Amino acid sequence: MHRERFVCVVSWGIAKKCAKARTITTMRAFVHTFTWLLDVIFGTDTLEQSIRTRPPEDFAALVHIKEHDGITSLLSYRDPLIRKAIWMLKYRDSSAAARALAACLESFFLEELADIAIFDDVEVFFVPIPLTPKRLRKRGYNQVERVLREMNGEYRVERVLKKVRETKPQTRLERSERLVNLNGAFAVINPEIISGKHIFLIDDVTTTGSTLREARKTLTDAGARQVTCIALARA
Repeated sequence: MHRERFVCVVSWGIAKKCAKARTITTMRAFVHTFTWLLDVIFGTDTLEQSIRTRPPEDFAALVHIKEHDGITSLLSYRDPLIRKAIWMLKYRDSSAAARALAACLESFFLEELADIAIFDDVEVFFVPIPLTPKRLRKRGYNQVERVLREMNGEYRVERVLKKVRETKPQTRLERSERLVNLNGAFAVINPEIISGKHIFLIDDVTTTGSTLREARKTLTDAGARQVTCIALARA
């Protein structure tokens, strides 16, 4: 845990400098170099080593689907292995973690997309929950899109949703504050692209579900035929 905090604190400090320089590629290059230095200094912990060496298909066996309030989650964030994989994805731009989580998504989508093809002939594509431009510059990439790009097969991923303002973390707010915190936080780019389409809206971790629900409302108001909300993990 000390190592994870150290990574987050140092990454955040360097990210601010990269954000000021407006260079996403600089941030990603830093993350990879910093990761290599940490491994040299501290070594790789057991969970990280497991994520790096296990076949991605092994992680699909961990999928345990739960549906709550219109949101489908695939994994439990309480599982130390899943929590570590998401941490590696978000703060270390880990290809191994992205592939592992992509395998989990694929195991779910194979059946879902087959059913849609048979019973509901409609065009389908995937939309990651977006970051604000400021946060994207700091991190260097959208972690959910990173996972989607690792999926095998011809999956259509579209950046049709943008986050137009910063919001406070939902977990730190009272229920009444949560209801208004995300109002108007998202906007659709090129509404004609989503008109009449079935969209799978993907987030990494869901706690209250408010982010996915607000993004779904934005997409449906813009003309999407159906929006299915998916979270990689539930907190």
